[in-house]
Amino acid sequence: MLRRFFSFTTITLLLAAQAPPASAHTLLERSWPRAEEVATPAPTSLRLRFTERIEPALARVTMTSARGTSVGLGPLALEAGNRRTIAVPIAGALAAEEYEVFWRVVSADGHPSEGRYRFSVAP
Repeated sequence: MLRRFFSFTTITLLLAAQAPPASAHTLLERSWPRAEEVATPAPTSLRLRFTERIEPALARVTMTSARGTSVGLGPLALEAGNRRTIAVPIAGALAAEEYEVFWRVVSADGHPSEGRYRFSVAP
């Protein structure tokens, strides 16, 4: 019985040692406005906080209206003292409709991630 236990343990450890390392990807932890939020008043900027530090030079954020119109955004910047949160000013006033935000970031360890979320502006 003891011999089987040690054989099983040895095989398990050998297989685990040969497994490739898991790669973690940066996830969107929180956004302002939040996903599916009906914002009132209309936001003047976007803020996105990620689960890991990101490389701002490699980050991209775009936004479109429900009609497919591209929304002008200002330059992306890290929030002061926080390498996990980016702020993006919205160029101009948003109309009352739904918007989709697309983001693509590269974490400090080099892993790229992307995603999207929607929010609406109340009339």
